[in-house]
Amino acid sequence: MNSAKIINISSSEALLQVEVNHLRHKLSSEQSILSKLLIQQSLEYIMVYNSGDYRRVSVFEIIVIKSNSNYSTFYLDDGSKILTSKTLKYWEVSLNHPDLVRVHDSSLINRSKIKSVNVGNSEITLTANLTSKYSRMPKSELLKKLNR
Repeated sequence: MNSAKIINISSSEALLQVEVNHLRHKLSSEQSILSKLLIQQSLEYIMVYNSGDYRRVSVFEIIVIKSNSNYSTFYLDDGSKILTSKTLKYWEVSLNHPDLVRVHDSSLINRSKIKSVNVGNSEITLTANLTSKYSRMPKSELLKKLNR
């Protein structure tokens, strides 16, 4: 009778060990997802220097960032513009956001703000009646960039 109890305890312990390992794996997976979300959330806002002040700008309110030599201009949903002394390359690398796509040497557009693409004149129409040229590239490559 004692041997039967020992077998029951060991099989119960084995089942518990399997369950504990499963829960540890699940916890690790959830922690990884949470960590990624926290990093992503911190990338959703940037501080942009504007006329002596820093303005907090959400990536989602950016329509397009246009280059002007060594300066960049942000065009935002509320109709405002912010001129910065940073290059477009700087913003592209710093933001590194999946919704912001470099379609031309002179513009970085927010893919969620696209209204239409005019293939005939290589132009993308964005919200707020803004437009951006896109570089000559095969149509399939352009659509791949815009559909990610």
